[in-house]
Amino acid sequence: MAQFNIQAYKAVGGAFFKQALRTSPLILLLALLFVSCEKELFHYAEITEYHAESQQLDVATTDSLARFSSKVQGFVAQHPDAKDAPLYPEILNNINNAKLNITIIIHDEWDGETFIEY
Repeated sequence: MAQFNIQAYKAVGGAFFKQALRTSPLILLLALLFVSCEKELFHYAEITEYHAESQQLDVATTDSLARFSSKVQGFVAQHPDAKDAPLYPEILNNINNAKLNITIIIHDEWDGETFIEY
């Protein structure tokens, strides 16, 4: 049966423990770097401007709504990570809500019959 030498075990274990104490700050630093290197969100000033402009879409004409929508989609096509901005879903919501906003104005000054086609 093999004998177990406790003194040799303490010497090896003690050396391992001392080395672990020396390298633990390095391991901690590397772990923090790894965690902090997650996907960073870039802040685009254009998204903030588009959000402010999208809040005024309820009074926009159909043409200006289409131009604004294509302007936003063009920007997002050039900068795909802009979709991750927290204001982007609100911009899309404002565009969709403005598309649903239908206004019909009837001028009753006209003589004759009036036909409304939709």
